[in-house]
Amino acid sequence: MVDIRGETRVERRGYVAVHENIVDQIAIALVIIGGLNWGLIGLFNFDLVAAIFGSVPALQRLIYVLVGLSALYLIFRRLR
Repeated sequence: MVDIRGETRVERRGYVAVHENIVDQIAIALVIIGGLNWGLIGLFNFDLVAAIFGSVPALQRLIYVLVGLSALYLIFRRLR
């Protein structure tokens, strides 16, 4: 069944599984990358984003902003 938001919903034994769209998948990937980066910072004091994009501070900042926006998107999406 497809709802008005374009998501495919499959009902199985009392719960509904939602197949995410491309925006959801990108947001999830960015949040996972951000979580892994924070884990590396906490455990090893190593910032992976800075190591990869350190020579381009604007791009590094953009990655951090996108990770934060992705987290907010997923929070509000979950609350709906």
